[in-house]
Amino acid sequence: MQPHIDSIDDHFSLAAFPEVLRRFRPPAADFDPTGSWRCSYRMYTHTMGAAVVGRVEVSRRSRGADGAELKIEIRRNIARRCTQFVRAVVQCGTGPLATPTGWRLVREVREADGKLVPDLRAEETATVGKQGVHIRRGGKERLLPVRSPWTSDWALFEALPRMPRTSGSELRFALIEDFELLRPGQILAFRKTARIRFGAKRTWQYVAGRRLEKGEIDRPVVEVGGGSVVAAVAFERTGPGTVPVVAWLDQAGRILLVLSGQSAMVLA
Repeated sequence: MQPHIDSIDDHFSLAAFPEVLRRFRPPAADFDPTGSWRCSYRMYTHTMGAAVVGRVEVSRRSRGADGAELKIEIRRNIARRCTQFVRAVVQCGTGPLATPTGWRLVREVREADGKLVPDLRAEETATVGKQGVHIRRGGKERLLPVRSPWTSDWALFEALPRMPRTSGSELRFALIEDFELLRPGQILAFRKTARIRFGAKRTWQYVAGRRLEKGEIDRPVVEVGGGSVVAAVAFERTGPGTVPVVAWLDQAGRILLVLSGQSAMVLA
């Protein structure tokens, strides 16, 4: 375990959202990544002044030897005071990448008063074949020509807790992002472990620093205290055309933070 990260500014992925993360408090409840669980997240972006722009709920149900089923519910603020809703069910495999065997989802857009925008509603199913992933939507089908190894960004919620936490361990794969965008050449790697203090308060004191002929020069000393300390593990995903994505997990395997450039998901 590496030294404390007493300041949010001490790691590049945390420094982007200092005010949000200073208010973060890690959960105290037990967590078993192989059991049934549900985690809720707030979505933030710098383009809205680090305001909440959406919410995500991820829940897991074990399917035994067949892997796991993830349910993802996304509520995202979009243009003209409208809200996009995505409800998806993903069947994840048992491999190191939890590669999906298929999924189904519904996308909707609703106006501020809750009224559905009919033209922006879509139902979708995805099946995996020899040529890639077949996505069917509105009576039409398109092929994402992905080859193994591959996974999806949401399936990583199943894969990350069981990733080796040792230097040099990494996975190389293609990734389907947001159920429709294919990103080749991705690398997921363990980066570091650290004890992070969230919500710390800094106080400054002056102590004798140097004695001169006619007095002393005091020097400032910062003391960090309060807040909550969590033993955390960081994994990073990189690849062509991808802003690095850093996921911080607690020791139990619960994903606490997903940080990427101007975007953040923070456990609620």
